[in-house]
Amino acid sequence: MARGRIGELFRGSRTNRRLHFTSFDPCCHPLDALADIVLGAAHAGTDGFFLGGSTGVDRKMVEQFTRIIIETLAENFTADARPPLILFPSSADTSMAPLADAVLFLSLLNSNDVRYLIREQMRAAPFLPQLGLEPIGCGMICVEPGGTAGRVGKAELVKPHDLFTALGYATAAAAYGFETIYLNAGSGSEHPVPPEMIRTVAEAIDAPLIVGGGLTDVEKVGAAVQAGADIVVTGSAIEHCADIAATVGALAAAVHAVPAKETR
Repeated sequence: MARGRIGELFRGSRTNRRLHFTSFDPCCHPLDALADIVLGAAHAGTDGFFLGGSTGVDRKMVEQFTRIIIETLAENFTADARPPLILFPSSADTSMAPLADAVLFLSLLNSNDVRYLIREQMRAAPFLPQLGLEPIGCGMICVEPGGTAGRVGKAELVKPHDLFTALGYATAAAAYGFETIYLNAGSGSEHPVPPEMIRTVAEAIDAPLIVGGGLTDVEKVGAAVQAGADIVVTGSAIEHCADIAATVGALAAAVHAVPAKETR
């Protein structure tokens, strides 16, 4: 399959500049405040948005949030400058909101439940072309503590010191041809993915490396990027935040400060 616009953007995190994505969990943000949060983050320099959640999220919620986010961005940005919205689904039902730009079409590689490896993906895949959603193939690895994503996904969590297991999952995903690899410690986790693990994986793969979970401040984000993260996802940092623009601006700047790997 030819790479689409969002796939090219992701690939550019290695050849152009690293990317920062702001993640929304519909259960954590009131609808009436969403437009202001989106605009604050977009004007502060985030490169795009992820939308999804592991529990309590249904298709109606995803469609409501998608519509508000897309309409808000369309009213304030030209088509070529608008930050994209990418679905981050927990099931087939939450992967199909037609106004979104793409879906992170992920397989939870260390899940003990075939549902999260391939069954939910099998249910959703036939509908993506007619919905106009670009799939971004992603092999996700849940790292301890794993958060709700690890618990709901029934993941056999990778221990923070177990670099070989993380490396094994990541290189297997690369061998399968996944467009991206995602090391995820779980939203709101106290401890993010260790820099040593990020570095070990980043040095072994050619695909863009996404890192998320527990990246709640500039120091943690900077450490992840310095270790080799191409794309950083932050979410819980803005859930109880008085100044969205300042918070997202600082996080995005920490990501953009490190040149992309293939430009150095």
